[in-house]
Amino acid sequence: MWSVAFASSGRSWLSSSAATIIGGAARPSLVNHYTIVKNARPFFASSTDHTTLLSSADAYCVGTSNRTYFLVPADTPQDLAERVDKLHLARLYVAEDGKTIFGAKVVQRTLGDVTEVCGRLLDMAIKDVKSTGTQPVAVTTLHGLCQWVEDGLCSSNSNGVD
Repeated sequence: MWSVAFASSGRSWLSSSAATIIGGAARPSLVNHYTIVKNARPFFASSTDHTTLLSSADAYCVGTSNRTYFLVPADTPQDLAERVDKLHLARLYVAEDGKTIFGAKVVQRTLGDVTEVCGRLLDMAIKDVKSTGTQPVAVTTLHGLCQWVEDGLCSSNSNGVD
């Protein structure tokens, strides 16, 4: 696989250690502007890469009263994942009351939305909450709810409804 990386002022987007520069370009004036890179990983991963990343990811739970559940790439040491939030693919929390599940978030948004990414974490949290003999309660944001209510109120007022 070959790809071209744009270079400006002699500085490539890719580090020199990761790039293999191939000389002898057809147009010598372009040699300073383009670097041909062999075996470079494309900027955007395919959906297959995302599926593999999610299916092989490790899920962890930390904390006792306030619990945090997070998903990280496979073989990421738990202690490292606890210290570096940017390694998380997704996370959610269980509140101090031991039954309220909240804050589901996809940290690496290119993987998909909450319903596609946080399922394993939600299943873990529900299982843990139920194991204590309590009924789990989930709290989430309903995106668009405020606009829907406002639209409903505006249309009601325009129809003469108070």
